[in-house]
Amino acid sequence: MARKQSFRADFSEWRQYERKLERIRHKAIPFAVRASLDATAFDAQRGSREFVRSKMTLRNKWTGRSIRVNKVGRELNIDRMRSETGSSEDYMRMQEEGGIVRSNGKHGVAIPTSFASGEGLKSKPKKRLPRRANKLSQIKLGRGKTKFKSKRQEAFLKVKEAVESGHRFVFLDNGRNKAIYRVSGSGRVNKKGKFSGVKMRMVWNLENKTVKINKTNWLTQEVDDALKGMPQNYKRALLFQLKRIK
Repeated sequence: MARKQSFRADFSEWRQYERKLERIRHKAIPFAVRASLDATAFDAQRGSREFVRSKMTLRNKWTGRSIRVNKVGRELNIDRMRSETGSSEDYMRMQEEGGIVRSNGKHGVAIPTSFASGEGLKSKPKKRLPRRANKLSQIKLGRGKTKFKSKRQEAFLKVKEAVESGHRFVFLDNGRNKAIYRVSGSGRVNKKGKFSGVKMRMVWNLENKTVKINKTNWLTQEVDDALKGMPQNYKRALLFQLKRIK
């Protein structure tokens, strides 16, 4: 798994149940330990999935489903028992630990804006994914090889083409900022030769070649909470074994 957390046993609080169980059937203890480890791992899984669903901006539903549990299995040696929970996806490790995303292309890392997600121009931080029409996979840009005399001319002609073609998206690089804009309005050229009657809103920022990803403890925090309930999981497992062998 790309990011996982292991659980080990510390069950000193429930020695009274162990002693009773040992008197009846010594071999039942490992089964109780194994069950409690797995139960705690599943508690951490549920907590992590809920954290990811409610507090992170997800590209798809798979991210939550990628958080899985590896159970102890058939192991009966308590010292070798281990149950794990974590995500199978590498990008979830970066979310947990933080890191740097680097662009491998000519332009910077594509970062969607809050306008792209329909949250307005001033919404920070962005909480939703881009709307379907604003996704990179849906955007069509002009592919002309025209050489422009200036950045100003380039912007003028690209915006005019976007309006006339109906594609409505342009990529502009003014030397400081690189971004994809959505063009709205009917557009017209006035007597002074200026293109007016349009609005431009940035949907993707491609300015930065590297982007820092801050830590989001979607796993560690939930594991810590799950461990607090581990003694109760062990108690229930011991009582279950006691009922079985009466």
